[in-house]
Amino acid sequence: MAAAETVIKPQRKRAAAKSPAATHKAAKPRATRPRTAKVAAAAQPVFDAALHHDEIAREAYFLWESRGRMHGNEAEDWYRAVEIVRARYQQD
Repeated sequence: MAAAETVIKPQRKRAAAKSPAATHKAAKPRATRPRTAKVAAAAQPVFDAALHHDEIAREAYFLWESRGRMHGNEAEDWYRAVEIVRARYQQD
């Protein structure tokens, strides 16, 4: 009989230690996509309640009068007046 052969398995080579600079690849510039939806949204003027404060206050006063000058719903009148003034300046 033949002598028993020993099988030697090849060992994996260990990776050489890399310097910290070698482990970080330079960032590739990403391809830019057209951002038409964001550009279109930014083109529309945004309603700013601070710019229309006097007009909102006047509308809230008219709402208060139309309710019979009853106190207790100032915040509701104000929010409703903001929506009224916003609707005036909103473009379709």
